[in-house]
Amino acid sequence: MHAPPAARPSPFDLARGMPRTFWVLWCGMLVNRAGSFVVPFLAIYLTQARGLSAAQAGIVAALYGAGPAVASPLGGYLADHAGRRTTLIGALTLGGIGMIALGFARDIAVIAPACFLVAMVGEAYRPAMQAAVADLVSPADRGRAFGLIYWVINLGADLPGSPLG
Repeated sequence: MHAPPAARPSPFDLARGMPRTFWVLWCGMLVNRAGSFVVPFLAIYLTQARGLSAAQAGIVAALYGAGPAVASPLGGYLADHAGRRTTLIGALTLGGIGMIALGFARDIAVIAPACFLVAMVGEAYRPAMQAAVADLVSPADRGRAFGLIYWVINLGADLPGSPLG
């Protein structure tokens, strides 16, 4: 005789019991990921609004893609040495300011390194956030917590107004 299948937990069951600070981090990741909606439009913006050639736009896009490769070890180092909170607040603040400032840049000599720096600073949020979640959530709940983080990363990319939303 077979046992009846276990009831599938609701999304509310999965979210229940997480510390309040976890939800602050979760919301920060939502903001961080929602801000990435501009990336698919980068080449169009650079060629149409800024008059760069396709090759120049490709170089800038590649630099934007290289930023996160540096951000992970940098963000982890800063989280361990400057503190999780300092790294989190700094990454979100500087990333947002940098993205706004990038909108005012006109010359490729400013746009190219600024794109790299904006991507690097913005993505430094991730390792600090993941370390903070590991600090906050009990070992028994970490799988669920990181599942919720994975979910919000996808939700941020799918918000209305984003290319996928």
